[in-house]
Amino acid sequence: MAGRKVFVGSLPDNVEEGALRDEFSKYGVVEDLFVKPGCEPGRQWAMVTYTSAAEAQTAKEATDRILQLPGGTRPVEVMIARNQGKEAAAPAQAMGMGVGPKKIFVGSLPDGITENAIREEFSKYGQIVDIYLKTGCDRHKQWCFITFTSAQDAEVAKSSTDRVLKFPDSEVACEVM
Repeated sequence: MAGRKVFVGSLPDNVEEGALRDEFSKYGVVEDLFVKPGCEPGRQWAMVTYTSAAEAQTAKEATDRILQLPGGTRPVEVMIARNQGKEAAAPAQAMGMGVGPKKIFVGSLPDGITENAIREEFSKYGQIVDIYLKTGCDRHKQWCFITFTSAQDAEVAKSSTDRVLKFPDSEVACEVM
């Protein structure tokens, strides 16, 4: 079964949750909306959760590389978030209780990074179930999602590497969240 959650990238830096909710509510009932705070300029993103996979798919088809929000310099990129199902991640607020997301986002990856290089580095922190590497990004804007077998491994990887890990050929340390 397809997921109910969509990833929305290439958002304007000053995007407001209300405006995003208004826009994405046109395609279905928005159950949850998370706008990542504190992103570097040009790297704003959000996750939108619908009540059904059909609504998420409709939103993706209607907006991916089409919708341009006020203040944006290019259309948003919308994709169905991966690895949604029986083992979907719990809300981030639960992370301190030993339960939480098994998936981390890694940004500021160098151009030409490979899945093998990512796996080699992050497997130090636990068993990896899946890596989704976004290809075809603008220069210096490569990113990926890494899913671990446990929330604890994901948290250790995040806390050990955020703004510390710097891959060869990278200009800055990775952002891990």
